Amino acid sequence: MPDLAPSERVLRARLAAHEKWAQTGDRTAATATARQAFLDRFERQVDPDGLLDPAERARRAESAKRAHFLRLSLKSARARRRARDLTAAAAEAEAELSESGEPEAARRLFTEGAEAERRQREAQERHEAELHEQAANNPPRGGVPADRIPDGVSPAAAMLQAARDAEPRCRSVLEEALANETDLTYHPVRDES
Repeated sequence: MPDLAPSERVLRARLAAHEKWAQTGDRTAATATARQAFLDRFERQVDPDGLLDPAERARRAESAKRAHFLRLSLKSARARRRARDLTAAAAEAEAELSESGEPEAARRLFTEGAEAERRQREAQERHEAELHEQAANNPPRGGVPADRIPDGVSPAAAMLQAARDAEPRCRSVLEEALANETDLTYHPVRDES
């Protein structure tokens, strides 16, 4: 398929969405799985190990969801303010240049400014996408709760030990025999002569 311009991709996506909804009788049922997955994301965020009481997990997930939407609202408000400021600055610049008798230069500068802003916005979006990808690929590691750190042990030492304990390790022959498992592992004896 040939590379499409962003506007063509948008139109193709809108077309596909309308074709899907034209064939769907119950939109609510069709999107129920996606909505549930979206809400489950917040529960996993606040309780990745599933240790919390369900009511507490739901309360925390609701707060995480509200924080998510407030974050989106803040970004939207900043973008609207930036657009409003740029539009006002462009109008002032065009008026100033119009007064000087060069309206074509004003239009050209306005177009160049809008293009520069678009490139800057695209670069910022790419940067944010890279950050989100890095964050998704490098989830934060769980720490050690303060009440579980023994007296006299630094928090850093406790976290390092917890990380070591979480790594899989080989069991010795004695540990394996004492585990009373039905399967035995053959450990060859090396000939060191």
